[in-house]
Amino acid sequence: MSTKAPDASRPLATVTLLGSVTQRAVNAARLPICEALFSIGRDKDNQLSLPHDAAVSRHHCAISVVGGEFQLKDLNSSNGTYLNGKRVQGTVPLALPAQVTVGQSRLLVAPEQTDIASETLCEQATFCGSGSIVIPARAVLERRSEAFMVVDVIGSTQLVKQNEAQFAAVIVTMGKVLQHALRTESEPFLQCTGDGFLACFGDAQAALNAALELGPRLAARHDPVPPLSVALHWGSASLSPTGDRTGQDVHGVFALEKVRHVEPEMAPTRRASGVRQLIVMSERFRSKLGPSRQQQTTSVGRYRLKGFDGEQQVFRWVEP
Repeated sequence: MSTKAPDASRPLATVTLLGSVTQRAVNAARLPICEALFSIGRDKDNQLSLPHDAAVSRHHCAISVVGGEFQLKDLNSSNGTYLNGKRVQGTVPLALPAQVTVGQSRLLVAPEQTDIASETLCEQATFCGSGSIVIPARAVLERRSEAFMVVDVIGSTQLVKQNEAQFAAVIVTMGKVLQHALRTESEPFLQCTGDGFLACFGDAQAALNAALELGPRLAARHDPVPPLSVALHWGSASLSPTGDRTGQDVHGVFALEKVRHVEPEMAPTRRASGVRQLIVMSERFRSKLGPSRQQQTTSVGRYRLKGFDGEQQVFRWVEP
């Protein structure tokens, strides 16, 4: 990363390079926006140059100040510019703080007076809204097989009413835990659903490990941790140019998570971490696990689920 020296002396805002879409930078670089136009791209003539991110275009996007208001413009980049998880088309208003994703790089744009502590809160505030996405850049439509994981907070509506700030903090931590689990994936995908996440892994065992680690990692940061429901499925999805996953198997994993609503006895159980968690999986996902892992599952019945043909056998994870 390199920067072009600004002309003015008083910063209008700051841009912090948080790291990649799957891993936070250890020492986040923080740059001032001192000019009315702040360009971002791979070329060294940009105010923020990202030469090592191959998914960033030579001149990717620009932040401008017009009449005292910030704006973000995508400069016809190959892989798109994302504002708080949503792709930007043309020029859009930029309300601060905001998280901007270009290629594999995450940026936090915040008011100039923001200190480090407040910056962390800003990052949390922009990290996860309904529909926010953390995706790799992609230029062509393709289809691939992978492990799908849906995580849902049980009773989220009531929890939000009781303590919205605490609930939001749990969701942010959950997102960071899943980002960490995805750090070694060659094609990471993480989408916030508002009260949970959809994540995609190249390996079924990696997805199961992430599900098993989620409770303990949340318990280390929060007390109490709300009960969690996790659904795991192996299937295929079409990848759009923006990285979105679509297809029957994507709908299917969400339907799988909803089995608990029609099966009263399928309640979350308290794990060693103290967190109550339910983990269910499709027969196809279970078949991708090793024999010892398969032995730690039990069948809960057969169900007709949206996205699947015919009845599907559903298994739940049993603590050893």
